[in-house]
Amino acid sequence: MTRDDITRLRKKADRHALELTTRGSTRDSWSELRDVRFAAFVAEEERDECARLAEKHGAYGLAELIRKRGEVKL
Repeated sequence: MTRDDITRLRKKADRHALELTTRGSTRDSWSELRDVRFAAFVAEEERDECARLAEKHGAYGLAELIRKRGEVKL
């Protein structure tokens, strides 16, 4: 993952946290929402990259299992 990827995901997490706090979500603070979303976005990117590598090497079943790990919703 590049520095640009990390910056892109940080900005995406910032927007998500702002949207939730603007809608009145009081469960967590803005920074907690941002941090959780940022971690989720990074994990999703890494899973996708691992799945692409598995597919590239013909391990389609493994790629499917990797992607399923991301089905847990926050």
